[in-house]
Amino acid sequence: MSGTILARYKSEHRPSVNEVQATTGDPNSEAAWQTKGIFKGGRAEMDGFTPGSVVWVRVRNVGLKGVTGAWSDPPQIRVL
Repeated sequence: MSGTILARYKSEHRPSVNEVQATTGDPNSEAAWQTKGIFKGGRAEMDGFTPGSVVWVRVRNVGLKGVTGAWSDPPQIRVL
């Protein structure tokens, strides 16, 4: 579907729940990141992006009692 991206990732822990954030702005600016959801199974499907744009995506593990891991390095994904 146009404007949709599928981010695949490997979690540090299995099974796991992961928070996924994305930005079309400066990935070095914390304020630019938006939470896209909590996902399981090593994949996050997100929509609402402009076709042709570049999106940065980062993932972190969410553990029991809200304990979170470190953010992954954010790769660039071009939206089709």
